[in-house]
Amino acid sequence: MTQWLKKKPISFLNRIDLKNKSTEYKMAKFFIISGPSAVGKDSVVEGLKKEVKFTRVITTTTREPRQGEENNVHYRFTSKKNFEDMIRKNKMIEYAKVYDNYYGQEKSQLDKALKGKTPVLMVIDQQGALTYKKLYSELKVIFLIPPSLKILEKRMRERKKDSEEVIKRRLSESRNELKNLKKWDYLVKNKENKLEEAIEQVKKIITSLE
Repeated sequence: MTQWLKKKPISFLNRIDLKNKSTEYKMAKFFIISGPSAVGKDSVVEGLKKEVKFTRVITTTTREPRQGEENNVHYRFTSKKNFEDMIRKNKMIEYAKVYDNYYGQEKSQLDKALKGKTPVLMVIDQQGALTYKKLYSELKVIFLIPPSLKILEKRMRERKKDSEEVIKRRLSESRNELKNLKKWDYLVKNKENKLEEAIEQVKKIITSLE
């Protein structure tokens, strides 16, 4: 069930520090979809493409592409050396090291999207989502939750993408992520074999704020 949280109206003007120069402009609507590993974040976004017009800003990462993933479509894949070079040159808004790989967002990509007219959508882990909540007061985080940890583990194993050690580590992280859900703006449960319901709920959230 979608959780609707009432908040006071806010201004949609935002400042971003780009190379120490502050720029002010009217932002597009900004949403993040987050949630535990294997909860179905990318599946929901793929379904949304048929329902809502939006601009997806993709994450830059140093991890290896999984089967079916394309560069500049699902992620911007890069080397550890190049990622660390972007950090040194202050080209990243935020970044984190998750499961021994870097994940982060390049300033230029997000700034360009937020100057557009269509809603901006990102898919990132909860570490990144919390960082963005501090940087952008207008941001709304839609947090996907599984029906149960047992089903979440089942989905992880069915992907056949991770070792037993990685699965255990992801499950441990997921338990912690699901302990405090009040910090998120919206909660959407991705039920087993009912992906369309989750897609429809996320669609309603995005379109209701347009």
